[in-house]
Amino acid sequence: MPPSELRPANDVPVDPATGRPVDMVEAERQMFGLFAKLIIGWRVYDASHIVIDPETGEVQDQPLLPHPATAELVAKLPAVILTRLTEEFTQAVNPQ
Repeated sequence: MPPSELRPANDVPVDPATGRPVDMVEAERQMFGLFAKLIIGWRVYDASHIVIDPETGEVQDQPLLPHPATAELVAKLPAVILTRLTEEFTQAVNPQ
């Protein structure tokens, strides 16, 4: 993917004192949008879909997320996958 594609769609304002985004929700949405561009195929379950059978107490199966990846769908990924995507993205943008 060309470097120009690894930029957020919109600039997210940052606090000059801390360097942190002023709107963390928008910053996260922009990050998930970048991750979605990197995903060309996936087979992952919707971590936000948790249904417990009231009679048995068992967790019902989670549905697979559909294709293509979008920022909204990336937001439903388990934290361990988001962490790994962050590592890969950081490596792509700042190779050592």
